[in-house]
Amino acid sequence: MTVEYNDDGTPHRIHTIVISTQHDHSVVKKVNGKDHFSDDARQELIEKLIRPTIEAERPDLLKGRLVLMRPGDKGSNIGENDVRCHINPTGCFLVGGPHGDCGLTGRKIIVDTYGGRGRHGGGAFSGKDPTKVDRSAAYMARYIAKNIVAAKLASQCEVQLSYAIGYPEPLNIWVTTNGTMVKGLSEEKLVSLIRKHFQLTPKGIIDSLDLRRPIFRQTACHGHFGRELSDFTWEKNRCRRNPASGGGRGCRLTQLVAAKWMVAIVRWRTDSARFSTRKRVFL
Repeated sequence: MTVEYNDDGTPHRIHTIVISTQHDHSVVKKVNGKDHFSDDARQELIEKLIRPTIEAERPDLLKGRLVLMRPGDKGSNIGENDVRCHINPTGCFLVGGPHGDCGLTGRKIIVDTYGGRGRHGGGAFSGKDPTKVDRSAAYMARYIAKNIVAAKLASQCEVQLSYAIGYPEPLNIWVTTNGTMVKGLSEEKLVSLIRKHFQLTPKGIIDSLDLRRPIFRQTACHGHFGRELSDFTWEKNRCRRNPASGGGRGCRLTQLVAAKWMVAIVRWRTDSARFSTRKRVFL
């Protein structure tokens, strides 16, 4: 669930709800020869689970309609306060459990990142290939934050990326600089710059950071961050001066070589001396 907050930290409204639930063939329909979770079943989850739960617990956060988002839907019919409901957005969830999700995961994620310096939501990196945003989007978030600081747009930067299963673009980007931003620039403008100059789909991240290489053995010890090894593309600074100034080749965001399947929010904080990470999963 994604919730919008007021400036004072109080919740304002529910923005997005994502549910991925395993099912059997009784709710499956064929679409172009492929199995798909039926829209009727999706709507039933909205009316029998989502709506009564919200109305019973926090009706004040329901500001608009509950709108079913079908796989691939761009949301053209969404009103300003409507709630986007993604139900099994991959299309089908017949296979689950150990048959659908297995492998080597769960190395000590705090050691892999920054010790106690930053909070972490629980998604491990090791054992996951770069198509999983647990790993690749965390790398990209660090890359973005480092380049914002390198561009001297701020001395600290925290970036939040939210993804939903089956939707390649992040559902939300949020940035804070803890009051260190240069005069005349807003956090909303930073979000706009990030969307414009960084590729944030899993494919875009993989291509931008060149992650389809046998480089991850080096992350098995000493952590994933803070070591500027030649293979660690997420540690590179592509911008050495303020990109807003427009001066010089390689210093503009327009010239940057930037770039779950699960719902996750990835937050990164960085400063000139040390970098840290925040990653949370909101359920």
